[in-house]
Amino acid sequence: MTPAGSGSPVHQSPSFSLHSTKHDGSLHYAHPLLPVAQTPRLLVAYCDPGRPLRSHRGNRPTAHHSLHFYWASKPFNLCVMWLPDWSPLTLYVNIATPATWDDSVVRFVDLDLDVPWRASSPAPHVEDRDEFDLHRVTMNYSEDLAQTCLAAVDTVLELFAQRRKPFCPSTYDWRPGQTALTIDRPSLDAFEAIDLA
Repeated sequence: MTPAGSGSPVHQSPSFSLHSTKHDGSLHYAHPLLPVAQTPRLLVAYCDPGRPLRSHRGNRPTAHHSLHFYWASKPFNLCVMWLPDWSPLTLYVNIATPATWDDSVVRFVDLDLDVPWRASSPAPHVEDRDEFDLHRVTMNYSEDLAQTCLAAVDTVLELFAQRRKPFCPSTYDWRPGQTALTIDRPSLDAFEAIDLA
């Protein structure tokens, strides 16, 4: 594991970037990232408000603080978001292909289904099933891929129900350069040990 330094990531220059696509290769999201902690199987990275963001919805500055968990072997990733004043916003899971970051560019294919748990809501819910059903046909998802996506939704809902870290409100306690959420080897090993069975 390679942890970030003790200084606040807000004051460091991003050394990673995100470039996610849809299944047809079109842009999903692209923006800078600052790594917080890393193992061969998991990257945790932060993005602060005001960074340049390119997306399928257009170009604009990032609006929120966000802490991202990218797994190299799991069909989802997690984005924890706060408002600029650090008020909790959402624990947002993208159903996606496993991430890669060999060249300091985080890459994955977004597969439409999302499972957000908004701070204002008592429970998570599933979004964009209509988009998934459409793209499953128009972007030619294989049956294996489609079933993997649907199974991943069930897994994520169970992780939320069990409050498995980092799929729980205590993750909102994290701040750059602080230890409210410990991003160290024991924590990373726990994050990596998430069981998809």
